[in-house]
Amino acid sequence: MSSRLFINVRERQGLAYYVHTGTESYQEAGYLATSAGVEHKNLAKAVETILKEYKKIASRKVTAQELQKAKDYVKGKSVMGLESSDSVASFLIGQEIRKEKILTPKDIFKKIDKVTQEDILRVAKDIFRNEKLNLALTGPHKRTKELEEILKF
Repeated sequence: MSSRLFINVRERQGLAYYVHTGTESYQEAGYLATSAGVEHKNLAKAVETILKEYKKIASRKVTAQELQKAKDYVKGKSVMGLESSDSVASFLIGQEIRKEKILTPKDIFKKIDKVTQEDILRVAKDIFRNEKLNLALTGPHKRTKELEEILKF
């Protein structure tokens, strides 16, 4: 709830009922997706605002405090996700199948702790580019040309 998008899109501007970003990673690919529940009248402004946040993270470093908060969040969520024996088993199976060496949560946390502000900026510059942006909408949207213009990074 304290993410940049949540604060700007939902709290400050009231453009969405919800907004969140998640990732999925596979052996050779992955994606980052932002989802938002938006009224039709707020669609263009919401997309514009989300893209503005993407541009910010791809153009200047996150603060040290923001990076630490993100690291703590990821580690905390990981620990919470390993509370049941079946989730631990799934984690270990995934490690066994995808990795040459099984990493413990402690090993993974060490890698997370090594992530720098420069790493975030480098990856953001790679991800947030015109040729990598996609937009999917559900609803009766008729102003597609307007949205195509907004989607230019």
